[in-house]
Amino acid sequence: MSSKTIHCAVFGGAVLGLAGCQTTTVENMTSLKQNVLIVQGDINMGDPLATDHFYLPAKTIGLIEVRRYPTSEDVCIVVGENDLTRDYLDHTATLIGCPVHEAGAVQDRVKEGGQRVGDVSGWILISMPD
Repeated sequence: MSSKTIHCAVFGGAVLGLAGCQTTTVENMTSLKQNVLIVQGDINMGDPLATDHFYLPAKTIGLIEVRRYPTSEDVCIVVGENDLTRDYLDHTATLIGCPVHEAGAVQDRVKEGGQRVGDVSGWILISMPD
């Protein structure tokens, strides 16, 4: 039997320094490729009914907010060009960003023809055809 001690959250192989992390021992870990997420509390990542807003504002992480998308009351934004977004821009599409926990907004953009092209610090980047 093997065991592995997890000191914080592990998501997709990357260690995240989140408040509320706890030390936990995972018994019988059979593969190093397993992804384990252990977080104390509710961060509602990807939950369409999320009530907390556990993400950093676009400006804080370096995204340029041009305007809200599709209306001024929505949570998604049209994202301007900079080093973080340059690789995702396309002259035939509008690049937007939505907070990762806003699954409903992300689903709506995909239903409208958007393609998820990347993730930046808690924001999902979506290319919307013009």
